[in-house]
Amino acid sequence: MRIRHASDGQGAQVRDGRLEFSAKWLQLRNPYAPIQVLDEEQIERIHDASMTVLEDVGMRIQDRQARDYFAAAGFSVDHPTERVHFDREGILELVAKAPSVASVRGGDSAKKLFMGEGQVAFTAVSGPPFVSDLDHGRRAGTFRDQENFLKMTHMTDVLQIEGGISVEAQDLPADTRYLDFYLSCCKLSDKPWKPLTIGKHRARDAIEMAKIWYGEDEESLAANPVFFVNTNTYTPLVLDGEIAQGVIEYAKLGQVVCVTPLASPARWPRPRSPARWSNGIWKQMVNEYEEPAIDPSVIEELEDFVARRKIELAAIVRIARNN
Repeated sequence: MRIRHASDGQGAQVRDGRLEFSAKWLQLRNPYAPIQVLDEEQIERIHDASMTVLEDVGMRIQDRQARDYFAAAGFSVDHPTERVHFDREGILELVAKAPSVASVRGGDSAKKLFMGEGQVAFTAVSGPPFVSDLDHGRRAGTFRDQENFLKMTHMTDVLQIEGGISVEAQDLPADTRYLDFYLSCCKLSDKPWKPLTIGKHRARDAIEMAKIWYGEDEESLAANPVFFVNTNTYTPLVLDGEIAQGVIEYAKLGQVVCVTPLASPARWPRPRSPARWSNGIWKQMVNEYEEPAIDPSVIEELEDFVARRKIELAAIVRIARNN
């Protein structure tokens, strides 16, 4: 995204209320070394304390398959309490296997992204239930809002990866709206996108749709990853069972998985002049959005897959409710 601006003594202004959008694909690199907030001794003390917690307290892993993997790796597992105790040597041995560089690619073969060794990427936000603009204020997110965020992510060159539901489509059925999101990711952008990790079926559906979208089998997707998967451990020292299932599915397929703790600000600042500026930008971006070139037969196959899965999921929900 390239901005034309003029200064009037009150800061930069968008000239004529418009932006010039760049279609250039950016592979960003950070030329600076990480900021050294702590010295080596302080870092080592934090590391040693964290290893002690994992060894003595352990983590509650709420998925049997995940615990079986940890047991196979040599860690102490107690299935009745779902508790896994880790030894530091085993953890460091596994961490050492992580590659220094990872890559993902979009539907456009030119949009391949590398991360690591100074190469960085920016993604859109993920997960908010609400959306706000100056026209309608703060409100529950809708499918239209969700698609608008996808269009904006596609239009700007400062975001390389779709965020993984930039706002929840609360006007769609909760059990199946992830399928509508996946389909929109395939139809509205050719950048890499972030599927959901909540449950094995959501991960498997993303993988099946990727096979259709890219026209490749699982072996090809594993050799050249297409997903950057970001998920959270919401509770300290607890890994949710459904999230564990989703992570396992993507990991088995060799996709890029990032697991982070969740930190939410207690209070957001009130919108001021930047909100008015951005309100005009998003409208322009949506109005000037151009769909990527996609084979109509691929879209038709994806739509058929989504329709079939919705019927299957509805049947599962009915059975569960009757029981």
